[in-house]
Amino acid sequence: MIAQNRTAADVEQLRRRIVADHELGLRAVAEGDEVLAVYDVLDRQRADIEQLRDALRAVREAITVPYAATAGGETIRGRLLIRRAMSAEIMLSDVLDHDPPLGLAWEITNLRKSLAAHPATGYVINEQAQAALAEGEPRIEAVVPPTPEPSPAADEPAGGGS
Repeated sequence: MIAQNRTAADVEQLRRRIVADHELGLRAVAEGDEVLAVYDVLDRQRADIEQLRDALRAVREAITVPYAATAGGETIRGRLLIRRAMSAEIMLSDVLDHDPPLGLAWEITNLRKSLAAHPATGYVINEQAQAALAEGEPRIEAVVPPTPEPSPAADEPAGGGS
């Protein structure tokens, strides 16, 4: 709350309350006899904790890659997991080893961008195969990865056009 047009008694009462509430995490910004603002340090700490929790969620997203239905799929999953874990390790190193110059929020966003560049695709996950089998598909069809959509650039001749 911003204090404006306060009397000396109001300021003194507010100061007493701030001293009394100091242990609860309240702080005041003062200039001379005028209290300019009171803010709750606990709210700031809660926001910092929430940002740390978001960072941990991003790391969990990085290392949570669904299990594959086949050995070949597990090879793809393993390579993908290594790439994603390396991205998480880079973020953690930046945050833990020194104060990141662009801030924790940027580091989290950057990690999520890196994860988006390496999505868990290219293999059939175990749950997909189990669902296909439950629907009566033969095992050989249940574990075949979907054919990727051809990109428009792949349709162009090697010379770049006509």
